Formats: sequence, structure tokens, C-alpha cells
Amino acid sequence: MIEDEKSQEKGLGKKYLNFSIGERVYAVPLLKVKEVVSDFEITPVPKVPSWFRGLINLRGGILSIIDLNTKLNQKETDLSVKETCVVIFEIEEVVIGVLVDEVIKVSNYFPDQLSSGDVIKSSNSNKFIESVIKEEDGSLTFLLEVESALGIEELQILKEKLAS
Repeated sequence: MIEDEKSQEKGLGKKYLNFSIGERVYAVPLLKVKEVVSDFEITPVPKVPSWFRGLINLRGGILSIIDLNTKLNQKETDLSVKETCVVIFEIEEVVIGVLVDEVIKVSNYFPDQLSSGDVIKSSNSNKFIESVIKEEDGSLTFLLEVESALGIEELQILKEKLAS
């Protein structure tokens, strides 16, 4: 059994990585995060969607980089900001890097802290929000539905195009 599942059985909650994009704080299940990289150089690729920022060389492997800020808010992430980093996800055998403004912390959330995301899904830009978490300080964190936000099918098609 995976450690995170064991901790849920013991009533310890589930672990999430919290990061900021624009003015919002998002959380994703920590089990989907492979690593966080702060030292990177993106090589742009011509004729790709604006949210596809390019490729990085990660320890000899080539990794596609998605700008989630562009995808969610239509604003490019500022690469000159020192806190900007790449969160690397492994989802459905696809490894992808995502630009975020800043990684904030790892949090434990319990099911009773998660409210339905349906209240904000009426807007097209919020269709990737699975639920909303009310933090102890009263602020809100948005639980991101990573697979749909990144468009895994879209990425597989793009990857095939780049390979040919």
C-alpha cells in the first residue's frame, strides 16, 4: 500500500503540494509530483501553442514545459523571477514539466476540508478546479485537476508532432 493511502487510513489526511500561479494558490496531490526543479533553461519550440513554453534538458533527458499561467490566465510566467520553478508531474506515463510562480509548501488536507469545485466551475477558466480548500488563515486554495488542466491527450498529440 502506498504511504499516502496508509496515512489516510490512520486519519492523517492526504499530502498536497501547494504552489502559486498568478494571484491564486493551487494544490495538487503530492503523489503526482515527481520533483521540483529551480535551475533550468527553456529552449523555445516554433509553431506550438502559446502555453507550450519549450523544452529543457533534465539530466540528459528532454522534457516538455507547459506554462500553466498562460493556460489558465492567458499571462506568461515571468522567468526572471527567482522563485519561478518547474514542477515535474508523471501522469498516465507522461512526464511533463509545469512552470509555476512559486512552490509554497506541502500540506495535509482532510476530506472534510475539501468543498465542491462546482461553485466555480461555471466559468471556463475554472473548469480545472476539483475543489476549494479553506485554509486556517481564511484564505482559499484551489485543488487543481492536473490531468485536465494539462490536457494529457493534447500533450501526447503534441509530443508525437515534435517527434516527427
